[in-house]
Amino acid sequence: MPVIQLASIGTQMTEAFAGLDRIREIRRDGHRRSTKTRSSPPMPDIRGDVEFDDVSFEYSRGDARA
Repeated sequence: MPVIQLASIGTQMTEAFAGLDRIREIRRDGHRRSTKTRSSPPMPDIRGDVEFDDVSFEYSRGDARA
């Protein structure tokens, strides 16, 4: 079981880094567009905070999967 968990962590890290690369690409392209056309403001800096207000989740009866 620990070997399977290690493989899973490796996969998750690979996906996370791919997502980070995509975010950087989008931010870079957004900045290029705004400086070329000047029609849209530059993208704001991302602080990295996430906040959830009034969020809930529950399984309906019979939807829980083991």
